[in-house]
Amino acid sequence: MFSERINIGVVSPYKEFAKTATSVADKLGVAIDIKDVELEKLEEVIRKWEEEGIIEAIVARSAGASLMKKINALLPVITVELENINLAEAVFKARLSGSNSIAVVDNTAYRLQFNYDLIKVITNTNFHYIPCDGNSDIPRILAKAKTLEISTIVGTWLPMVEEADRKGFQALLVHCSDEKIEKAINEAWAIAKLRRYDKKDKLKLTAILNNVNDCIVVIDQNGIISICNPAAEQVLNVNGKVEIGQNLKQLSPGHVLHQIYDGGKECLNKLVDHKGKLLMVDRKNIEVPGLDADTVITFESAEHITKSEKRIRTKLHTRGLVTKYGFQDIIGKSESIKQCILKARKYAHSDAIILITGESGTGKELFAHGIHRASRRSKGPFVTVSCGTIPKSLMESELFGYEEGAFTGAKKGGKPGVFELAHGGTIFLDEIGELSLYVQARLLRVLQEQEVFRVGGKQIIPIDVRVIAATNRDLLKAVNEKRFRLDLFYRFNVLHLKIPTLRERISDAPLLFNIFLRGSSKRLGVTCPQVSAEHLKKLTGYNWPGNVRELQNFVERYVALGEADCQNAVTFNALLDEFSENNRLLKNDHSEKLSISLGTLKEMERQIVMQAYEKIPNSKAELAKTLGISRQALWRKLKQAKEEGDL
Repeated sequence: MFSERINIGVVSPYKEFAKTATSVADKLGVAIDIKDVELEKLEEVIRKWEEEGIIEAIVARSAGASLMKKINALLPVITVELENINLAEAVFKARLSGSNSIAVVDNTAYRLQFNYDLIKVITNTNFHYIPCDGNSDIPRILAKAKTLEISTIVGTWLPMVEEADRKGFQALLVHCSDEKIEKAINEAWAIAKLRRYDKKDKLKLTAILNNVNDCIVVIDQNGIISICNPAAEQVLNVNGKVEIGQNLKQLSPGHVLHQIYDGGKECLNKLVDHKGKLLMVDRKNIEVPGLDADTVITFESAEHITKSEKRIRTKLHTRGLVTKYGFQDIIGKSESIKQCILKARKYAHSDAIILITGESGTGKELFAHGIHRASRRSKGPFVTVSCGTIPKSLMESELFGYEEGAFTGAKKGGKPGVFELAHGGTIFLDEIGELSLYVQARLLRVLQEQEVFRVGGKQIIPIDVRVIAATNRDLLKAVNEKRFRLDLFYRFNVLHLKIPTLRERISDAPLLFNIFLRGSSKRLGVTCPQVSAEHLKKLTGYNWPGNVRELQNFVERYVALGEADCQNAVTFNALLDEFSENNRLLKNDHSEKLSISLGTLKEMERQIVMQAYEKIPNSKAELAKTLGISRQALWRKLKQAKEEGDL
């Protein structure tokens, strides 16, 4: 029984509801005022309750609760919802009575629709469903029921059932379960108690405490419990009721709250084992000038944390952090691509880091998708990061996350990095050769320890992630040029997978062309051209420097232009000649030509030095001579570029 008397108003839609509410109230020691009132007169009753100031919370079914929201009732309203099982029980009862023609009538103006298909399966009854817009719509509904030769009406609100009974139908009302009524009265008591305890902050506290999933308890320095939200009460209710205003001394010595409070000492993520049940506890002492210090305790059961993590992983899948391709999507019959796929399949069974190398356009990301899908982590998230597209200043926070206030513009509450998002799955780091030396150092630590430390954070976050990296750069050359860490290179180069270029498997070009051709034609809604084997063979005479991606672009352009004469393949030949000519011009382009963006002299000078360095990376003397500066001056400029992350 509750220790403090609370007055609750109950809007009863039928006698059995009132009877159950009275029984529950007597058992709990709650004073209730039951009103059996029509919806049209409900506002008058509510306003009277508000004016008298005796009733502190209201319990009502869906229709009454919906109406009270419309009239902006000032008192808190707890809804006793009808559920599928309640309707199923009523339908089953009608079926057992021998009725062979049943109609379910629901007042759609006040509640969401039931899952009628599910209820039909549960009750093995093929009833009719007739929606009704309210009391004024009842005559039309009953007339329709007559036309359908309905013998039994199952209704969700009393006026419908009463009128159906008067018109000669067998009529059954859908009843709420006793458990739902009891739960609603319990909630009404808790809310009313909070309102009484602190009227000034009643709305704020009610909203916070009843809508957060975290367990929250606040205890003052005298051991008095000032806040205990419903989530906490559910977990703590193991050795007796926990009530607001109660002193810890009133609880039994073995009560779990004594362990959770532990004298009010501050802690973070402390595991408390209470009779085999693990709880994760945080404690923080808060001091407000002029008031006593309070200890705010938040906690969760370890089981709940595990379930929450599982839900998060499921949400990650819905957000698109999943693989789009498998090994079956990698097209090719040449021996080189088959051997590459075979090696990748074997690598998929390992948890070691994989380094995928190959020219741009060979399909490195496609292989990464396939490896994840074939691995034991296939049900976990698959997160792709393009290291070359994220600004260097943001790369650290993107990879490892940040805490609130870590830097200007940081989101409230912070943000998890991609390594955290990939927990339990795979992270694909594309273009790893573009990472700055600073981020490389941090990444090395993450790979070694399998834990991350957010920017501005104070705690280590353990992770379980399989890493696949890819690059089209020569990493050994980058190591020699001091642009890539040697220790990180060895960390990445555990399982190496080199993707063959299209020219190394040129026999696959016609096959790839035909598959891309069918797909592109289907997307554009045009007839697929029939290119002869003779013309397809010409594809093998071109070296395709852009690899499979270039061939795919060729097909897209070919389909967009259309082929008027497939026999002569004029468009096909002209397009292939154009691609060949572009490739020749690219090869003949002056290798010493630089592209400088307009800026300050200092900015343009840096662009010149960096681009010249890329063209002459192996000889500092030759580079200094070309730029017309001393080796010492060149050394200073390169050192500054490294410090600022350009190298």
